[in-house]
Amino acid sequence: MAHPGTSRRDDLIGDFIAAGMRAIEVYHPKHTEGDIRRYERLALKLGLVATGGSDSHGRRDGTLTLGACTVPLSTVEKLKAARDY
Repeated sequence: MAHPGTSRRDDLIGDFIAAGMRAIEVYHPKHTEGDIRRYERLALKLGLVATGGSDSHGRRDGTLTLGACTVPLSTVEKLKAARDY
């Protein structure tokens, strides 16, 4: 689930898990520290991989945001372990 702290649709998380969701974006430039803590706890509780990124789709003003948000190395390792072959 991409940037749940901005969509504010936590009510959909259960449905997404039932449909096969295995990760949730915890680390995002627009997430507050409170959002990050909340979704870290939620990911742990629900057995989801906590992902993140800069969400760089490009900006109209030309500002680059790629790499503005990073994730712990443990997240990369969990994603590698969770991928389907």
